[in-house]
Amino acid sequence: MRVWIDFNQNGIFEPGESVFNSASSSAIATGTIAIPSNAYNGITRLRVLCKYSSESLDTDACSVGSSYAEYEDYDVNITGGVNNPSASFTYTWKIGNTVIGSGSPFTTAVAGATTYTAVVTNSAGCESSADVLVNVNAVPAAPSYFGFSFQCGAQIPVGTVVTSTSGEPAPVFRWYDDQFAGNLLQDGTADHFSSIISTTTTFWVCEVNAVGCESPRIQVDAYVIEPDAITLNTTSTSICFGSSIDLSYSQTGSTNNYVYSLTANPEAGSGITNPVTPSNPLTVTPTAAGTYTYTLDGVENDCVAQSSVSVLVIDISATPVITVTPTIVCPGSEASLTVPSGIVNTYCAVNPTTSTCCEKIGNVTFGSINNYSSSTGGYEDFTALSTNVSAGSSYPINLTSGTFASYSSDQVLVWIDFNQDGDFDDAGEAVLVTPESTSPWSGTISIPSGAYNGPTRMRIRMHDNSLGANTTPCGNSSYGQVEDYSVNITGGASNPSSGTYLWSTGATGNSINVNPLIETTYSVVFTGPGGCASVPAYATVSVHPVPAAPIATNSAHCGDQVPTASVSGAGGTYKWYDAPSGGSLLQDGGSTYTHSINTTTTFYVSETNSFGCEGPRAAVTVTVTVPNPITAFASNPAICIGSPLALVAMQMGVGQTYTYDWTATPATGSGITGTVTGFLQSITPSAPGVYSYNVTGTDATGPNVCIVHANVSVTVNALPPTPVFTATPASICLGNSSALAVVAPASNPIGTATTSNSSAYTPMYRLFEGQRVQYLVRSSELNAAGITGAASLASLVFNVTSIPSGSNLDGYTIRLAHTSSATITTFENPAFTTVFTAASYNAVLGANTFNFSAPYTWNGTDNLLVDIYWDNNADGTCASGSPICWSSGPNITYSNSTFASTVYFYDDNTSSAPRDLSTENTVSGTSTNKPNMTFGLYSGGIYTWSTGATGPTLTVSPSVTTNYTVKFKNTATGCTSLTSAPVAVNVVPLVGNDITVSPVNCANGNFTLTSNATGAPGLIYTWNDGVGGTYPNAATITANLPAGTYNFTVDIMDLCSVVRTVSKTVVVNTLPTIDVATSVPAVCGTGASATLTASGASTYAWSPAAGLSATTGAVVTATPAITSTYTVNGTDANGCVGSTTHTVVVGPAVTVTATATPATVCPGGSSQLLATASTGGGGSTPLATACTPPVANAAISTARYISNVVSSGGVSNFTNPTGLSTNRYGDFTATKIVTANPGTSVTITGTGGASDTYGWGVCVDLNGNGIFESSEITTSGSYLNVYNRTFTAPTDPGSYRIRVMNNWLTTNPSNSCAASGGGTATNGEVEDYVLQVLAPAYVFNFAWTAAPNSTLDNTGITNPMATNINPNAANVPTPADFTIVATEVVSGCSGSAIVTVTAVDDEAPLAPASLPVITGECAATVDAPIAPDNCVGNVTGTTIDPITSDVVTTVTVFEQGVNIITWTFDDGHGNISTVDQTVNLDDVTPPPAPASLPTYTAECEYSVTVVPTVEDECAKTIEGIPTDPGTGDVLTSLTFSTQGVHTIRWVFDDGNGNTSYTDQDVVIQDVTAPALVDCPADIMLPAHMGVATWTAPTATDNCGYGLTVTQTAGPASGSTFANGTTTTITYTATDAGGNSVDCSFNVTRRPELVISVTYNPILCSGNMTQVTISGSGGNPPYWGTGTFTVGSGTYNFAIWDADGAMATTLMTIAQPDPLLAACGTNNPELFFGYAGDNTATIIASATGGTGPYTISFSMNRPLKCNISWGSSDETWVAGANTATNTYTVCPGSGSLAQPPVSTSTATLNAGETYSLNVSLMQDAVITATITDANGCVQKCTTPIFAQDVRCLGGIGNLVKICHKQGTHGCRTTVSYTHLTLPTSDLV
Repeated sequence: MRVWIDFNQNGIFEPGESVFNSASSSAIATGTIAIPSNAYNGITRLRVLCKYSSESLDTDACSVGSSYAEYEDYDVNITGGVNNPSASFTYTWKIGNTVIGSGSPFTTAVAGATTYTAVVTNSAGCESSADVLVNVNAVPAAPSYFGFSFQCGAQIPVGTVVTSTSGEPAPVFRWYDDQFAGNLLQDGTADHFSSIISTTTTFWVCEVNAVGCESPRIQVDAYVIEPDAITLNTTSTSICFGSSIDLSYSQTGSTNNYVYSLTANPEAGSGITNPVTPSNPLTVTPTAAGTYTYTLDGVENDCVAQSSVSVLVIDISATPVITVTPTIVCPGSEASLTVPSGIVNTYCAVNPTTSTCCEKIGNVTFGSINNYSSSTGGYEDFTALSTNVSAGSSYPINLTSGTFASYSSDQVLVWIDFNQDGDFDDAGEAVLVTPESTSPWSGTISIPSGAYNGPTRMRIRMHDNSLGANTTPCGNSSYGQVEDYSVNITGGASNPSSGTYLWSTGATGNSINVNPLIETTYSVVFTGPGGCASVPAYATVSVHPVPAAPIATNSAHCGDQVPTASVSGAGGTYKWYDAPSGGSLLQDGGSTYTHSINTTTTFYVSETNSFGCEGPRAAVTVTVTVPNPITAFASNPAICIGSPLALVAMQMGVGQTYTYDWTATPATGSGITGTVTGFLQSITPSAPGVYSYNVTGTDATGPNVCIVHANVSVTVNALPPTPVFTATPASICLGNSSALAVVAPASNPIGTATTSNSSAYTPMYRLFEGQRVQYLVRSSELNAAGITGAASLASLVFNVTSIPSGSNLDGYTIRLAHTSSATITTFENPAFTTVFTAASYNAVLGANTFNFSAPYTWNGTDNLLVDIYWDNNADGTCASGSPICWSSGPNITYSNSTFASTVYFYDDNTSSAPRDLSTENTVSGTSTNKPNMTFGLYSGGIYTWSTGATGPTLTVSPSVTTNYTVKFKNTATGCTSLTSAPVAVNVVPLVGNDITVSPVNCANGNFTLTSNATGAPGLIYTWNDGVGGTYPNAATITANLPAGTYNFTVDIMDLCSVVRTVSKTVVVNTLPTIDVATSVPAVCGTGASATLTASGASTYAWSPAAGLSATTGAVVTATPAITSTYTVNGTDANGCVGSTTHTVVVGPAVTVTATATPATVCPGGSSQLLATASTGGGGSTPLATACTPPVANAAISTARYISNVVSSGGVSNFTNPTGLSTNRYGDFTATKIVTANPGTSVTITGTGGASDTYGWGVCVDLNGNGIFESSEITTSGSYLNVYNRTFTAPTDPGSYRIRVMNNWLTTNPSNSCAASGGGTATNGEVEDYVLQVLAPAYVFNFAWTAAPNSTLDNTGITNPMATNINPNAANVPTPADFTIVATEVVSGCSGSAIVTVTAVDDEAPLAPASLPVITGECAATVDAPIAPDNCVGNVTGTTIDPITSDVVTTVTVFEQGVNIITWTFDDGHGNISTVDQTVNLDDVTPPPAPASLPTYTAECEYSVTVVPTVEDECAKTIEGIPTDPGTGDVLTSLTFSTQGVHTIRWVFDDGNGNTSYTDQDVVIQDVTAPALVDCPADIMLPAHMGVATWTAPTATDNCGYGLTVTQTAGPASGSTFANGTTTTITYTATDAGGNSVDCSFNVTRRPELVISVTYNPILCSGNMTQVTISGSGGNPPYWGTGTFTVGSGTYNFAIWDADGAMATTLMTIAQPDPLLAACGTNNPELFFGYAGDNTATIIASATGGTGPYTISFSMNRPLKCNISWGSSDETWVAGANTATNTYTVCPGSGSLAQPPVSTSTATLNAGETYSLNVSLMQDAVITATITDANGCVQKCTTPIFAQDVRCLGGIGNLVKICHKQGTHGCRTTVSYTHLTLPTSDLV
């Protein structure tokens, strides 16, 4: 798809106007078209191209370039753009040169064939015109009727035959029931009424011609008498299929002796053959189901009686069809079994239409049916589509046509089978018949309250009602389509014909639900009316298997993670629940749970197979270890943009080793990109907002990875807007001061419009009494306006550009709210904050500022809703039309936006009061425009100036020019703005010594003088011009002086009393003198022009513009309609302007006609010339017929009328004092006429009756078209007793209608065709008069000019002029043109004409009647004959030589057969005669053929290159033609490569039907054997590749054709070969001559490659072992073999041989569980010397590895012994499970012990512990070393924190004085409990 729009409306689709170009698409292409803001307003063209996708898409909007494409054009109406400078058109309509009307479209009555001219003029005055011919067709004559129609009973009135009087070969007649209007009963070529009538009827008949014009109607009467009635009876109107009925009949009366016959419709299946003479009664057995109408006809002579009865035959014997949904279920699930409800009706057939080209149904919308059909002709069955309807209700139906256009004669008919009897024949079942019209069609369908409940059929027919119409629901139409739909009726009556259903389950009804556990077959029987039962129907419901419970794999993790637990099963899908049965579905799908959890959880998971069957649930347990939590801190919960921020993560407790990963939400502007790692993050956010900083702690040191989360929220505040301030004044004198003042902070405007948009939804739309309007402002718009991040909004400003009338807005309220919506199409109602309200607000021009009652905080991210409402009629007291309530409201600058606004407004002064528009949610309209708006920002805070002063204002008195700045701190957020731009306070001296004069000074014209002095504000100016003029105190003054030289001075004084004097000499120039010259003394006729040339100046301006080609320039063309005076203003080089006038006289256009008698002469002959002159103009304009006002009652308001109408200004005038005219319309056009010369002024004055006042209208039909256009009507605009209108008479002579109207009720009666000009018909009057424009009388002078080589005997100037001429024309026709000029004696306007006299010789030479026939065999030469001529004597004939194409008098003919020579005789004067001569040439001698030709031989191929030739008498040299002797076909190739003998028959043809031939042989015999090349070498396959491929050998042969190569031994290439085998492959080559040769090769595959692996077991977890890998088979050497060091695990060992073959083995190398050592203590903090808290037990145990274990202890320092201030030493004592124990104690006083060691050599099994008791006075680390049975070693450590607290002892645990290592350096006492304070707290 490609789309163009002509945005500049120039009729061309330019490159920039291609607005959409889709990629290849199947059926629908969608996209968005942007309309440029500078597109021209108004209607323009949109063009769409659709092209087959395999071809390149055209870029030309005007050339398809393909047969697989289509263009379509549409109109687009553009608004809100710019005005098209060429788009303002006016339309004028003419007949010839007479204007008859204006506007487009234009309507006029047409009396006869007329050509109309449309003239279109644009705003630049350029014109274009076109003609259209309107033909008026003749009305045919009425038909004649001379017959008499009389009948007995209901028959076709065959006596109503009418006869055409028009002479049409196939006349068309229309039959109506009224003489003038009525209903159309029949339309067609039938000459009599062809439908049955049963009562006397009067028809009105007309004939219609081919173009649809009807003749007058004639009366045709058809008389009917009533015969005896007959009645046909039946024993039953409804029977079951297979049953019979008895038909009987009776007659009422005995007047007629009928002969009876019985027929059935339809005949097929009815049980009788049409017609049958019935017995009484007659037993009938229908043979098919359906509805049959039996008709009994009684006939006696011309009398016919008829009676019918319908019988319904119900067939319920057929097996019902059971619909199963679904057909297969899970065990216990539900399936639905349904059969059609009630009797299945069979409806009458609808045949395809005769033509399927045109009338097709496109869309049907009825209830829930909204169907777009395929537009297939004929019939479409849409009964699968259904809608529900209720009995007693009505529903709209809408239909459209399909692919092709519809026609005005198209019609739609709809039927519904309400009684469900299988037909549409019952009363009320035809529910819609539309009038004939084009698409669309619509109507209303009413459902009767008695309609039967249930589904039934709706049938729709669309057809052309004028071509083969069919208004019945059955059969076909010539043009049309039928569609069927289903309708389900509820709320009606029960169908008595409905039956019952019995299912094998015992259930009844047409639908049941079943829940089988295994595959089950169900049956149903239908019993209908009469107890007839159907054959049982069967249906089977299958049951799917159910999957088993899935296999569960549990998992464990630490912290908040996604578990790894999983399930597996039979390949279905899984559902995760929180309970063994029932419960909540947590996850649907996936073999693992995909959400993180942080507590131990058991899931219950089921599997659902591909059939949707869900199995039992399996438990899946995820064990979660809860680690220490973490917390996140921020250095500050709120910062300013640009400030740093510290983020810290901390573990709550000990025991985890976390790494910390940080992210931010939102990330943009947060200072964190992606994920960053570390417990401390120092960042600087780059955008304002509220950020959530999220940290994840991960501990991967333990057996399970632990994950925890925390977050902290930080608000980043935007900096306040940078302040803007002013300095007043900005320039001062030294010592003066300037006031610095901060401008209230505000956003930039949202929207860029500078002009009003009065059509937009403004927030002050006072065209209504109240309004609610809601605008959406996007966050991006606020950002673009300079409001970034969270901000406090303090005010809202709208710019009002005009206030037409009224501006009060009561209850004006503004509310704000946040929203996430990106657009709005209806009112949103979030929690609004009211920021402004006023009891009444009056708009003012310019900025309207609404200060908020409290600042509104925008969050910096969401969009903003601005909601405004007001109500001038809240109390319901508005008077209708009161401007206090509504009027034209203020206009506001508006901009286009991509975001919507929504508005509701009302203008209902009857609305109940009070009312609340704040909750009004009705949407009157939406728009993509919204007003420019500016938000004021909160200014609460502190301003600090660059001087250090604070406050929003500052007064300064600098001694030199100084720059000042200011900053603003928002006290709410603590954020400080950027420093403002500097503003200078200038200390300004007084300077400047010049005066500027503008413009150029001209006498008596204004000019200005401007001083360039500058200084501090308040300069004082004193001006003097030297001649006493007075001027204001201003830098610029205006002067106006006569020509001369002047000396101006000005004294300037500043505020500091400094004075400066400046002078200037000014020369005031004289004005130029303007002259005008004309190219002609007068212009002649309408459209004639004169060239006017002005001089005396440089540039020129002309006026008036009427009739001028331009209004500027020295030379213009004047084309006035009447004599006109023009003014020209000339401007000289000094810019001075002079003026003059020039009158252009307009004379008549002179038309001259001239005749010559005779017009044709012989050379030297004479003719008389006659001329006449006229002024043309098409004659006098006749008085056009105008519309007549409708009849009005003159008896009412008889005092209100036109009492007198007077004309003035004409050559002759009228006065018409009258009373009230009949019907209030007076036509005085025959008697009251004002005459006037063309272009003169005429005044019409009207006076009202009874001295009352009226509104007046005067219409003058100035263009004479009989229509009063708006430009021809003037109205009084107020009530007057006397009104006059002055107008200019037309320039064309003729009669023009004047209409005068008055009306007591309106001031502007402008409807010229309504009584009293559109007012009440009883309160005024209309009168018509005539303006007669006189034609002038003219006198002419005539002058003749002779043609070249001719003479005139008189050129005198008379009127008219006759003269004789003697044209000198010799030998050739010579037209001689003579010119006559006629000149009008007053204006000098002239015209001319040319009359032509021709001297001519028009007799051709006399050609011979016939010429002799020439014969020969090969050639003949013929000489030309001679023909006599009346002028030039004998003329020798010429012809065209067929060989040379020359014109010759002797010709030689060579062409065989009959040759025609055309001899031409030309006398040189254009007269030509011809005669034909026949030449017969016949060659009868065949060419001589050779007696024999040589034989050619070769092995493979031979090409015959020598073509034999013979010499023929006529044809000369003839080449032989090679042919096939057998078929006679010409051989296209003479190259022979097929083995054997080939015969060529050379045929020699002379081209004249004579042939001969000779045969020649070519023998091909190959005797050389072929050769095989590229025979494959032997192939060796590696062990791992079993498939061998090769390229078959190729063969060469001396001939190169007929050569085959086949494999004669071994498997084919690509076969698989076994390991360790060798196979032979053989190929054979055979050529076309039967010669052959062989070649062979072998394919061998190596033995299988085998791998072997050996290793020693691993004794300690984590240790390595040696693995030895070797190989066998394949192709040594091997890669991957040898000895390798590996740890435990499962390995896939592989080796490769030299060929790349690989062998693998999967092997698991085990190791013991890891040896783990665990240490701990019961008291990690000791206080030596403090009883009860000075000993600790160290405990160690082992797991894993290979038991039993040995354990030893050691300490990282020696024991402390013999410490002063006490006799106690540190102790080291073995505890439990120490079979052998060695340890160290203090050896004696004053010495230090060695580091102690304790070793247990006894067996310590897993789970057992070893203990050691210690008493320490200083910190130490104790290590336990554990060795298992395999020698594997593991260690663990236990730290002990110890203090010697013996100094001063202390009391309890409250106060202790501490020292270390025997010194007396005591520390300050500290109160603490068990050293819970860190060491740094001990000062």
